[in-house]
Amino acid sequence: MGYGNLSDYEGEDAKLILEVISELVIQSKGKVCSLTKANAEWIVKIRKAVPDMKLYSTWPIARLYLLQESRGSKDFQALDNYLSFAPWRSQYHHLLLLQSYK
Repeated sequence: MGYGNLSDYEGEDAKLILEVISELVIQSKGKVCSLTKANAEWIVKIRKAVPDMKLYSTWPIARLYLLQESRGSKDFQALDNYLSFAPWRSQYHHLLLLQSYK
């Protein structure tokens, strides 16, 4: 199932999704070239919250949010914590994340 068409999204949201799709196509060498609508919606949320996350990294995080939802859970604390510490920004941020779980 693809992400539908751009009429499902407005301006900036469409741009955020298309940027991730192009990166997915490149990084997966064409094996991934579309998103489900649910995955696209999570990607928009994540990219708006943490715009400095690498495009390709956004997709697996969105899939983890979807997995949690598919289990009937709205407990996203661990994923939200990961995003809030932004460990991709620096080694310091990564260490802060690790220390928060001690």
